Amino acid sequence: MAAYEVQMANRLMEAAAKKPGSIVIVLVGNLHARKSNNFLPFKPMGSYLPAESTVALIITHFGCSCWGIAPNKSGVLALKADKPYQRGLQLNCAVDECPGFDGILGLGSHVSASMPAS
Repeated sequence: MAAYEVQMANRLMEAAAKKPGSIVIVLVGNLHARKSNNFLPFKPMGSYLPAESTVALIITHFGCSCWGIAPNKSGVLALKADKPYQRGLQLNCAVDECPGFDGILGLGSHVSASMPAS
């Protein structure tokens, strides 16, 4: 998994380097976007990106289905809402409120999985 995270970060940095000064917006799962790691057995993609120019947002929802890997299953997983914030954006959140992230993007709804990229 760690090699995959490094590969994603490298591809993003390569894309950003092609247009200096541009803004790159990437939608990935919260585990990949995290800038620091307190509980994962690998370093997430966000921790390999330049900290001074990276803003990582944790996405909250009222429950979702997502593509992922769990101990006994892989594919579409059903997840309950962790902290169901209302729709909106909150930057500079308290460290204990969103560790590893710079802010919160509350979708204010349920979310369903799309087909994974091929």
